[in-house]
Amino acid sequence: MHIFLMSGLGDEVALTGVVREAKRTLPDEFIFVQCSRPELFEGSPYVGFGKFQKKGTTQLTPWHSGKDFQGNLVRYYARQLGVTCLDDTPEIFLTDEEKAKAKKRLASFPGKKIAFDVFATWTNRQWPIDRFIDVARMLEKMGFMTIELGKKVPDNDGLYAKKRIKANLDLVDQLKVRETAAILSECDLYVGNDSGLMHLAAAVGTPQVAIFTISPWWARTYWTTTPVFRNQPCRIECTFSCVKKERCILEITVEDVMAAIGNALRRYPK
Repeated sequence: MHIFLMSGLGDEVALTGVVREAKRTLPDEFIFVQCSRPELFEGSPYVGFGKFQKKGTTQLTPWHSGKDFQGNLVRYYARQLGVTCLDDTPEIFLTDEEKAKAKKRLASFPGKKIAFDVFATWTNRQWPIDRFIDVARMLEKMGFMTIELGKKVPDNDGLYAKKRIKANLDLVDQLKVRETAAILSECDLYVGNDSGLMHLAAAVGTPQVAIFTISPWWARTYWTTTPVFRNQPCRIECTFSCVKKERCILEITVEDVMAAIGNALRRYPK
């Protein structure tokens, strides 16, 4: 079975769970994955092992708003492959060396750690940076260590995310994908927009608080995700040029996100 997908980070992270479900359905099938981030599959026992390669090539179609709301990305791609999905979480296999390096990097910061990524490729998925800053300061006053992750990449307006939340530890633009996953694996919680790092956190078992627009959050979350969203009467799907975004993501308050963080830490102790 040859699986082909070239898409964003979140979609390719979700694919790590899809190959597990494919292997469960077809245990003797040799599975090969072609994507833009092959390092996500390093160490996976589901890829590159098998007695036969009876299935052909499947080119997966990335998820688009309004296309398919029956479960999250793992279930969406599993349906395209025609395999049964019993577990809809992604899964990344970190090495002991990668985990040890992350522990060492965070060794001088004891206590509970909360990772942030304030960026999202779609500009209307970006919660205001000033509110992220308020959340970070409140958490620090409560004794949490804050870590900022992500990369300075252009959004759909061609602009780069330059502002920072001034976290206790700023690792923006300093880590590769697997290094970021290792840091996330050492955190108690991830807080951010609907972006690739939310999926990466889920793949290493770190609970997430994710901030959503009116797009269907249930098509992008996992059982460890605490979504924060507003249902608004316009019920339009978010587009790159949505002129009504103040009716969804901008109505989400600092208090809403802090309440979600409290719920997530209680429900999903690391």
